[in-house]
Amino acid sequence: MVRKWGAAAVALTAALAAAVAGQSPAAAYEFSSVPAASWSYTSSAEQGRSFTPADYAPVGRQEPADGTKFRARLYFTIDLTAFDGKVFHEALLFTRERTAADCAAPSPLEVWRTAAATSAPTWKNPPAQLERLGSPAPAENYACPGYLQLDVLDAVKAAQSRGDDTLSLELRVAEGSEGAQRFGRTFHRPSLQFRVNARPGISSLQLQLQQACGTLAEPVLVPRQNLTLTAVTTGGEPNELVTAQFAHWPVDRPEQRAEVPGVGYSGDSVRYELTAGTHPHGTVVAWSARSWDGHDHSDWAQPCYFAIDSAAPAQAPVVTSAEYPAGRDWPGHGGVGVPGTFTLDAQGDPDVTRYKVWVSSGFPWYVDAPQPGAATSTVYTPTGRGPNTLYAAAVDKAGNVGPQTAYEFLVRDTAPGVEVEVAGVGLPSVLRLSPTIDGVTEYRYRIGDGAEATVAAAGDGSAVTDIVFPAVGTHQLTVSSYTAAGLAGVTKQNVSVTDAPRVTSSVSGPYGHQAVVGQTMTWTFKPGGPDVVAYQYRLSSDTELIRVEADATGTATLDWTPTEGGSWQPAVWAVYADGSRSATVQNLSVSVTDSRPYVESLIYNPWEPAGGVGVSSPFWIWSDLVDVPVTEFVVKLNDGAPFTLSTEGGTSTFVELAPDRAGENVLTVQARYTDGTLSPAREWTFLVAG
Repeated sequence: MVRKWGAAAVALTAALAAAVAGQSPAAAYEFSSVPAASWSYTSSAEQGRSFTPADYAPVGRQEPADGTKFRARLYFTIDLTAFDGKVFHEALLFTRERTAADCAAPSPLEVWRTAAATSAPTWKNPPAQLERLGSPAPAENYACPGYLQLDVLDAVKAAQSRGDDTLSLELRVAEGSEGAQRFGRTFHRPSLQFRVNARPGISSLQLQLQQACGTLAEPVLVPRQNLTLTAVTTGGEPNELVTAQFAHWPVDRPEQRAEVPGVGYSGDSVRYELTAGTHPHGTVVAWSARSWDGHDHSDWAQPCYFAIDSAAPAQAPVVTSAEYPAGRDWPGHGGVGVPGTFTLDAQGDPDVTRYKVWVSSGFPWYVDAPQPGAATSTVYTPTGRGPNTLYAAAVDKAGNVGPQTAYEFLVRDTAPGVEVEVAGVGLPSVLRLSPTIDGVTEYRYRIGDGAEATVAAAGDGSAVTDIVFPAVGTHQLTVSSYTAAGLAGVTKQNVSVTDAPRVTSSVSGPYGHQAVVGQTMTWTFKPGGPDVVAYQYRLSSDTELIRVEADATGTATLDWTPTEGGSWQPAVWAVYADGSRSATVQNLSVSVTDSRPYVESLIYNPWEPAGGVGVSSPFWIWSDLVDVPVTEFVVKLNDGAPFTLSTEGGTSTFVELAPDRAGENVLTVQARYTDGTLSPAREWTFLVAG
């Protein structure tokens, strides 16, 4: 078949024909050209010689000016080694005429595939002709002398299939016309113009969950569930997208072979999900995959095999434990954090290869049977006191899980009591330990994965010791108690550690820090880490930042006299010797109570005129000092004489008053305490209409 490529392709061939022989085409899909790796011609005039052309070679009858007359044949090779792993999509042999004896007489040229030459070809000893490939035809826009082309795709593919490194060719004039001078030609070096693609690859076939391929002799046993077939594809370029096609079939019914597209591309596993029930119980299934890059498939990979086994073990295993006997006999056995050995027995069922074990919290774990159906054991450490349940089920080689056993047992409450008084980072914190059983002789404790420390228990089984937390953050503290018999119980506790200062005050109480207007209170700041030299304090975001120097122990005090009531969330942090600062104290607040009595009227208020001169209204008077008894209030309206109102054992009272002037009126009130002292005065101004 003749394929005509355009003038641009011809020009490309001409340009690349000058390249050195043996150049390698680029990876992946490629359109390019390579010149003949070697070329020579033979002459009937000198039948024992081989001629290597400098620029061009004669073909057919030649009658040069020196009077010599001879026939010539051209032999050349195309190097195929650069195309290993490549798939040819186009292969055109191109050659360009340099001269033609008679352009009006198209030359009956032939291209033959020959045997590989064992020595330089001569007229007397040419390479054997193996097959005639055809006659070159004029390329598009041919003008004599010009380009000729021949489709040699089948010949190139056949050479690849044979594993040949080269394709050996002969260009000559047909036998009956070779003596005619008008058919003589001279040619430039031939070339092969091609379209090739780097063949995609396929590898690593396996079932995703089982991570195995399986053989016909030993197929992977799988339960009746969805299966994911996976394979890894590769392309000619690092980022080339290559997917895969999968095939699966029962080995005894190959006519049921199904081919399906995979999901995914190169760079990750390409997969196909085979739904449960596609193949029945007992079926041995073969499966394979091949890659596809949009141009070519790879070969099908060697098949993998699996067998469907949907029959689970029939019996639940028997579970026993010496440390934790079944039942709920008080007070129980073992202890929190005390390991126990649990025996799992499939009672000889040959299908059982391992056991699945789990508790209500956490993930299951698997224990292999030493041989099919044999008993084995596992170690479980209870994490909670009281009723516990350990579940176990037998598992066959395919992964089918049989019925479960629920093994119930009672864990004795032995976990030690743990109380931590955190002092901060790098400072001694207090660790208080207490027993939950008699006979505790010592405790062992550690922070995270750190070294274990031991502290002896007192006569009552308790212990107090210092513990130093190395850094800010949440630390797991593990404490184990021991008796003369050994490990008794374990407590694990997360401890949050910060280097924020510890803040107390002279007005600390059950409801936090509660100050009173006009009464001085004292803040005390203690370090949450070593090398504290000062503290910085701010009552609120819009108030002044105050620095308080610390003493040699890292402690500082600050006196503060509130001038108004309200609530604040002070910010406090420590300053270290290197200039860095600690974390800020969290959830610090102070409530300030105004010691002056409060006033409210049914009619009058400070914002707008109301009532009128001589119009009376009830006025309520009360104190917010809950813990300070008030005996009476001293009251004065405007510039009138003061008078007293009894609280009658409470903290509030009311009085009926009529203003004596329009505009601003002032009601002055003070609280008298049981010790006879008076509170600061509140002057409550209200407006009277007039």
